[in-house]
Amino acid sequence: SLRPVMSLTSRVVAVKGLRPGEAVGYGSRFRADAPATIAVVPAGYADGLDLRIGQRGQVLIRGRRVPLVGAVSMDMITVDVTGRYVFSSPIPGTLEFTEFLIVFVVFFSIAYVQLTKRHICVELVTQRLPRRAADGLAVVVLVIAAVFFALVCWQSWNSAVSSLEYLEASDGLIQIPVYPPKFAIPFGSALIGLQLLRDAWKRFQSLITPG
Repeated sequence: SLRPVMSLTSRVVAVKGLRPGEAVGYGSRFRADAPATIAVVPAGYADGLDLRIGQRGQVLIRGRRVPLVGAVSMDMITVDVTGRYVFSSPIPGTLEFTEFLIVFVVFFSIAYVQLTKRHICVELVTQRLPRRAADGLAVVVLVIAAVFFALVCWQSWNSAVSSLEYLEASDGLIQIPVYPPKFAIPFGSALIGLQLLRDAWKRFQSLITPG
């Protein structure tokens, strides 16, 4: 009986959405008949993959088999990772939903990170300064950062309101409203700005406190 003696390992370097009718690979050998999410893997026949596995091979991604679609290129293959095929039917819009959720996660977590002081703090300069000088510098930096996020809040609010007025939607596999994640940016920026001002006030109180 045959036993595998080697394996080829790579990684996913890009994930792209396909609309029905769009194609990938040499000669457009694969053409989506439904919304699909395609992952690009940098491995091809130059790495030893057999050209004949195009459109019929499978790869393992996080322990699950997904089909190889399109032709095997010299240094690249494409695989279908659409929703990992729940009930043998692809889930459209998974890429768009993921991208929009990232906006919520990032902008609503920044203030929490600042509140709990779990961010990376580099103190190469301030650790060598006297306490009052370090507090004074911290107040200035915190206020500047708060002003920056206030500007981000203002600009992103105008953009979000405009998006809502026009009912802007994504042009991806399915039409998803764009304005909800756009509103997450000003709200998240406002939260981080308020937290920065709160921290600046605490450092200012430390600055004016004798001792």
